[in-house]
Amino acid sequence: MVNYTTYKELYGAHEAAGLITTTGRPSAPNKYLIPLYFNETPAVGKRYYFTPFNDLKKVRGIRAITNGQTTSIKKNGTTYNVPTADGYKDAVLYLLDERQNVCAAIPLNVLTAEANDGKPVYFNTPVEWRSCFVEFNSNTASLTTSNLFLFEISA
Repeated sequence: MVNYTTYKELYGAHEAAGLITTTGRPSAPNKYLIPLYFNETPAVGKRYYFTPFNDLKKVRGIRAITNGQTTSIKKNGTTYNVPTADGYKDAVLYLLDERQNVCAAIPLNVLTAEANDGKPVYFNTPVEWRSCFVEFNSNTASLTTSNLFLFEISA
């Protein structure tokens, strides 16, 4: 688990190490909108994995979508709400490589358009998407099963 007070330092360390960047990368040819649904109220310390998506194997970039871009998604007649940028503040995205090593732990609030001038964060190491997960490190009372996290993925 990542210490909340070190998010900016952690992000800066990943950027300084050349693991991630927000500049100098052309748009990826394949972009996908990938939701992360919660089948329970999100809990601190629990890992939430993405639904497998066969077309998406290696990830090169990511941006968290907030309700500033879209407010909700419908699935099987159920409406799921996209949180504000503040809704992402207690969560960390763990990116794993093909050997299942954590290559970056990125606070989700720094992946939002509001935090990054609308730019995605690009990775200099291929990320194995099916192994990536989100973990909450503090109170998630504002999120329920009617919420989802939504990501724009560049492959």
